[in-house]
Amino acid sequence: MNTAPVSKPPVSREFIIWGTLVMAGFLMLHALGWRQYTTVVTATLPSGAVSMQEVSTRAFLYFVLYFGTLIVTPMFYLAALLEWGWRRLRRHRPVTSQ
Repeated sequence: MNTAPVSKPPVSREFIIWGTLVMAGFLMLHALGWRQYTTVVTATLPSGAVSMQEVSTRAFLYFVLYFGTLIVTPMFYLAALLEWGWRRLRRHRPVTSQ
Protein backbone atom coordinates (compact mmCIF):
# COMPACT_ATOMS: atom_id res chain seq x y z
CA MET A 1 0.00 0.00 0.00
CA ASN A 2 1.35 3.38 -1.04
CA THR A 3 1.08 5.92 1.78
CA ALA A 4 3.02 8.72 0.10
CA PRO A 5 1.19 12.04 0.21
CA VAL A 6 -0.37 13.13 -3.03
CA SER A 7 1.20 16.30 -4.36
CA LYS A 8 -1.35 19.03 -4.96
CA PRO A 9 -0.84 21.53 -7.75
CA PRO A 10 0.21 24.91 -6.44
CA VAL A 11 -2.61 27.23 -5.48
CA SER A 12 -0.66 30.09 -7.07
CA ARG A 13 -1.61 28.72 -10.48
CA GLU A 14 -5.28 28.99 -9.55
CA PHE A 15 -4.81 32.57 -8.35
CA ILE A 16 -3.21 33.52 -11.65
CA ILE A 17 -5.94 31.78 -13.67
CA TRP A 18 -8.79 33.45 -11.75
CA GLY A 19 -7.14 36.85 -11.86
CA THR A 20 -6.61 36.54 -15.58
CA LEU A 21 -10.23 35.42 -16.13
CA VAL A 22 -11.59 38.44 -14.22
CA MET A 23 -9.36 40.78 -16.22
CA ALA A 24 -10.27 39.11 -19.52
CA GLY A 25 -13.97 39.43 -18.70
CA PHE A 26 -13.59 43.13 -18.00
CA LEU A 27 -11.59 43.70 -21.18
CA MET A 28 -14.25 41.87 -23.18
CA LEU A 29 -17.08 44.00 -21.77
CA HIS A 30 -15.03 47.15 -22.27
CA ALA A 31 -14.34 46.19 -25.89
CA LEU A 32 -18.08 45.59 -26.39
CA GLY A 33 -18.71 49.18 -25.32
CA TRP A 34 -20.49 48.46 -22.06
CA ARG A 35 -18.80 51.44 -20.42
CA GLN A 36 -21.53 53.65 -21.86
CA TYR A 37 -24.07 51.87 -19.64
CA THR A 38 -22.40 53.18 -16.49
CA THR A 39 -24.28 56.45 -17.01
CA VAL A 40 -27.12 54.77 -15.11
CA VAL A 41 -25.27 55.86 -11.94
CA THR A 42 -26.16 59.48 -12.76
CA ALA A 43 -29.75 58.46 -13.58
CA THR A 44 -29.37 58.96 -17.34
CA LEU A 45 -29.90 56.38 -20.04
CA PRO A 46 -27.37 56.06 -22.85
CA SER A 47 -28.55 56.77 -26.36
CA GLY A 48 -30.19 53.77 -28.00
CA ALA A 49 -30.92 52.00 -24.71
CA VAL A 50 -33.82 49.55 -24.79
CA SER A 51 -34.86 49.40 -21.14
CA MET A 52 -33.70 50.48 -17.72
CA GLN A 53 -33.40 46.83 -16.65
CA GLU A 54 -31.02 46.04 -19.52
CA VAL A 55 -28.93 49.13 -18.82
CA SER A 56 -28.82 48.38 -15.08
CA THR A 57 -27.77 44.77 -15.66
CA ARG A 58 -24.99 45.73 -18.05
CA ALA A 59 -23.80 48.53 -15.77
CA PHE A 60 -23.77 46.15 -12.79
CA LEU A 61 -21.72 43.52 -14.64
CA TYR A 62 -19.33 46.16 -15.92
CA PHE A 63 -18.84 47.62 -12.42
CA VAL A 64 -18.31 44.20 -10.84
CA LEU A 65 -15.64 43.22 -13.36
CA TYR A 66 -14.11 46.71 -13.30
CA PHE A 67 -13.63 46.69 -9.53
CA GLY A 68 -12.60 43.05 -9.70
CA THR A 69 -9.87 44.02 -12.13
CA LEU A 70 -8.75 46.94 -9.98
CA ILE A 71 -8.95 45.27 -6.58
CA VAL A 72 -9.21 41.48 -6.75
CA THR A 73 -6.85 40.70 -9.63
CA PRO A 74 -3.80 42.42 -8.06
CA MET A 75 -4.53 40.57 -4.80
CA PHE A 76 -4.63 37.26 -6.66
CA TYR A 77 -1.33 38.01 -8.38
CA LEU A 78 0.27 39.14 -5.12
CA ALA A 79 -0.97 36.01 -3.35
CA ALA A 80 0.49 33.86 -6.14
CA LEU A 81 3.82 35.67 -5.83
CA LEU A 82 3.88 35.26 -2.05
CA GLU A 83 3.01 31.57 -2.28
CA TRP A 84 5.69 31.02 -4.89
CA GLY A 85 8.25 32.74 -2.66
CA TRP A 86 7.11 30.79 0.40
CA ARG A 87 7.39 27.45 -1.43
CA ARG A 88 10.79 28.41 -2.77
CA LEU A 89 11.98 29.40 0.72
CA ARG A 90 10.71 26.17 2.26
CA ARG A 91 12.31 24.09 -0.48
CA HIS A 92 15.78 25.53 0.23
CA ARG A 93 15.52 25.52 4.02
CA PRO A 94 17.18 22.48 5.63
CA VAL A 95 14.95 20.26 7.73
CA THR A 96 16.00 20.08 11.35
CA SER A 97 14.89 17.35 13.72
CA GLN A 98 14.65 17.69 17.49
